[in-house]
Amino acid sequence: MLPRDRPYSMSTPLIFALLLLCAAGVAAGRRVVSPEGWMGGGQGTPSWILAVSWISAEFSAMTMIGVPAAAYHGDWSLMQFFLGSAFARIVVAFVFVGRLYGEGPDIYAYLERRFGTRTRIAGSALFVVSRTLFASVRLMAIAAVAASFFSTPEQRWVFLFAAAAALSVSWGGLRAAVWTGLLQAGAIVFAGGAVLSFLVAGFEGGLGEGLRVAENAGRFAVWSWSAPAAVITGFVGSLAAFGTDQETLQRLFCARSRISAQQAVIFAAAGAGLVLVLFLALGTGLFVFYEQRTALALPASPDTALAHFAAQALSAEKRGLLLAGFVLASIDLPLVGLATVFPGPGSGRAGLKRLRIGAAVWAFALAGGAVAFLESSRWLWIGFKIGGIVYGPLLGVFLYGFFGPRRSDGAGAASLAASAFVCACVLGAIESSAFSAGWHWLPLFGAVLAAGLVHVLSRPGGSRGGRSQERKRSPKS
Repeated sequence: MLPRDRPYSMSTPLIFALLLLCAAGVAAGRRVVSPEGWMGGGQGTPSWILAVSWISAEFSAMTMIGVPAAAYHGDWSLMQFFLGSAFARIVVAFVFVGRLYGEGPDIYAYLERRFGTRTRIAGSALFVVSRTLFASVRLMAIAAVAASFFSTPEQRWVFLFAAAAALSVSWGGLRAAVWTGLLQAGAIVFAGGAVLSFLVAGFEGGLGEGLRVAENAGRFAVWSWSAPAAVITGFVGSLAAFGTDQETLQRLFCARSRISAQQAVIFAAAGAGLVLVLFLALGTGLFVFYEQRTALALPASPDTALAHFAAQALSAEKRGLLLAGFVLASIDLPLVGLATVFPGPGSGRAGLKRLRIGAAVWAFALAGGAVAFLESSRWLWIGFKIGGIVYGPLLGVFLYGFFGPRRSDGAGAASLAASAFVCACVLGAIESSAFSAGWHWLPLFGAVLAAGLVHVLSRPGGSRGGRSQERKRSPKS
């Protein structure tokens, strides 16, 4: 075994993982010869592969750190939120996928058909802003983790990971994103399972004693007085995030059929629940580990518990495996969705080249955003909570489009802009303690506000916009 103080013993798993990811992405893109193939993936992917790939897009290093931190500091009450999230995925499968599958790779094109061009532009803009901020924070977070492992500047890791993401996805598009997602999900489960196995093996008195220590401390509690609120916010937040996000839904469009895409959503819900249990168990294992070893220095905060344990107890090789899992979980950047929305597809080989270059440019744009966040950490909460600002309004407009009686391009665009602005103001008030409420309620507030504005601002029987009006005025040929 290599000595713990040799850097290459920790960097080897990371280098191998990045090379494997890039090779898998390039190999998956060999058959992509058209813009339609780049954005749609060929519509022949089995549902179980899509489900696993969706899990990789859902989890990141922030999840792998945050979920164990919650269980280490408290209990398993995050399962309340997941219960609502599981119900939301059923609605996504049968409502959103049922209506949007087969309508084209850009889900915001539905808003143009239902309301008009300005509504589509507004919806696309909200997606681009939210995904840019969140992906930049996600990239920044994993770069900071890697820098702490090697005691090196974060900037070099930001651009290394952005380059790996661009190389793995930009050539093959959606097909590459799906197949590299399969590899990334495997890395997430392997890293979490390896650390949990090491923890359990180190329990004094074995697994039974470890379970007794955790049970006596109330660490397995799931249901509490706040459960109804957690279920509701989990339902609405997940419905908004999964049902109105281009990158998330676009993965499903390469399914063999609409039913296969719906099955993928259900399978992904079950898989995500198992992964959540794995990382909750990891956090509980960390609690037992330090509870039985009172002489060891405790983590400075719950968020640093996993990294603190890795530095204290894991060999360089095991730390390298854990870091590789973190990295693969977090460099699943939304390059396909962003390039599909902007610059968008062209035709023929020129259109394919445009998408590939667009995805690569987006990768380094996100890297620039991540570096900016490194220099201004006071803005980090925007990246984490941006979904509460934009996904709620998008959910309200999509649902009104599905079920509402009225239509107006101006009303759709205005409701998206106004409700996002109001949600941003509310979030700012919450963060400054001027308003006492949880930011998790923002998607529900934004959805209700946006749907209400569409209805109020639209005239009964109103048209979808200028082009629709022109068609109505044009005589039949």
